Amino acid sequence: WVNSRHYSAREGVPVLLLDGGPVMDAEEQLSVLDTGIADIFAKATGGLAILLEHRYYGTSQRMLFGEYSSPSSLSLGILNLIAGSTMTDNVRFMTHFRLDDTGQNLTAGLYAGARAAHMRIQFPGLVYDAISSSAITYATLENWRYNEVVSEAAGSKSADSLEKATKAIYELIDGGIKRQRLKNVFGLADLKHDDDFAALILRMKSKSTTSNEFERFCSKLTAPYGNLTDAVISGLDTATQCNIRRKLNDARRIAILDHPFQISPPEFDHPRIISCSINLEYQLKICRRSFLSGKHYRAPNITSVNALGYHDVATDRLAFIDGEYQWRPLTSHSDQAEVRPDTILRPFNVVPNVVHLWDMHGLAKWMAEPPEIRGIHEEIIHIVREWIKAWPIAGIPVPQKIQ
Repeated sequence: WVNSRHYSAREGVPVLLLDGGPVMDAEEQLSVLDTGIADIFAKATGGLAILLEHRYYGTSQRMLFGEYSSPSSLSLGILNLIAGSTMTDNVRFMTHFRLDDTGQNLTAGLYAGARAAHMRIQFPGLVYDAISSSAITYATLENWRYNEVVSEAAGSKSADSLEKATKAIYELIDGGIKRQRLKNVFGLADLKHDDDFAALILRMKSKSTTSNEFERFCSKLTAPYGNLTDAVISGLDTATQCNIRRKLNDARRIAILDHPFQISPPEFDHPRIISCSINLEYQLKICRRSFLSGKHYRAPNITSVNALGYHDVATDRLAFIDGEYQWRPLTSHSDQAEVRPDTILRPFNVVPNVVHLWDMHGLAKWMAEPPEIRGIHEEIIHIVREWIKAWPIAGIPVPQKIQ
């Protein structure tokens, strides 16, 4: 998909490639191309913005799960979903699609954001600059800190109520006949496995760019009176509708090192907002049941990804922009990472009070954006224009009439 509405055919006009990443349908990213960071970049530079689809996602997922699929093609497809393969796809495209005298910017988020950063490091002659949003630069199988950050976002009162409710639910699940009564309250009387019940509740605690269900859920938790059942079941209805689709997608994401398993804290006495039963062993079931043991690897090679820089990935004209919540523990803004200065040459910014990828989205009416988002968009425009000024140093002409 191409956004050429701001394109000015002259020497030195940049090309922005938006890596769609592992989404079920790349068209989900069209808003980023239309009103988000891709359009903002193109408008600020007179450039061209292109959205790329991830292999075996979107239309090409038919090779794995559709009319052309077979057990052998499914296994082969998963094997070819490693990060190196998808990086090669981008390199091939960027090598063959080049306008004369242009620099190419690579922009992406989460797993794809990490790949954009790694490509800027490994292919500096091909990728002039990169903007990595909520880039998961640290690969791991276990991500128990994810829900800890969600708890922080919920606020102390809501988090405390949620921790108490989680503890009570876990005790009821472990308590014989009361377990079935609890399932009845949630409309899940026929659900066979108790850990699936706990996992389904976990699905409610996801904050997205298109829903305020999590905020509504938290408001019920801290209300002095009221019946939580309707709000809870509403959240579970949404989770149930998405669960099968997301589980299928998770199996593929795990293969490409983007989607570490969300589990409860390893220490039993650690505060938690998800059940103790949601551990690595439970989360591995989806892989073990979907793919029989064989001659191929039994787990993703996370060492190969972390060898590319871990939390310390850095170079000139590589921006890291992260939301304060959710995926931050696996990004370069992790509490376990070293603090870096935020400079024009190496932007390093956490957007307060937002979650992952919000900075990549935008509104057609710029002034209607939340102040945090509008502020980071203004900063990105300033950064990109400064980077463009350095193009002669890199052997690329400076575009004229940048406003």
